[in-house]
Amino acid sequence: MTIPEERAEGAQARDEVMVSRVPPPPPTAAYAAPLVARRPVSVIVIAILFFIGVAMEVAGLFQAVEGSSTFRLIGQIDSVVFALLQTVVGIALLQMRPWARVTAIITIIVRYVTTLPFIYIGSMYAAESNGLQMNNIIGSCAIIAFFLLIYFAILIIVLTRPGVKAAFAR
Repeated sequence: MTIPEERAEGAQARDEVMVSRVPPPPPTAAYAAPLVARRPVSVIVIAILFFIGVAMEVAGLFQAVEGSSTFRLIGQIDSVVFALLQTVVGIALLQMRPWARVTAIITIIVRYVTTLPFIYIGSMYAAESNGLQMNNIIGSCAIIAFFLLIYFAILIIVLTRPGVKAAFAR
């Protein structure tokens, strides 16, 4: 075989290869990639706050709490339950689970209601053991409860915003 014949066969082989390199047609709507729901930044922040709450609950387990052993035991059970619940809800918020937003709101409300007695009773035990004035303790409890209410209200307002609702509805 001569050199020109080899070149002709090589060119023919190249042409066949070129024909086979035609790009596939674009995907139709039925085969298009699904749209990925964007996670709002506010949801990420709330999930992080839930994880910080978990750390605070765990730290509270190792804190010396004044009061009866029953009060301490109830406080420890409360901390474990809410640490587990906040962990699950925080992960679900990051994964944009449809139930996570409502569960987070319920968790926030229940956490506020269950925290108030611990603030008051814990402060009462502290006042008795340290000889503090009850007026100061009740005032301090009211201030702490007020700031917790504002904090939890802000979280609930953010979770009920239309953009956040729509992100979880997808």
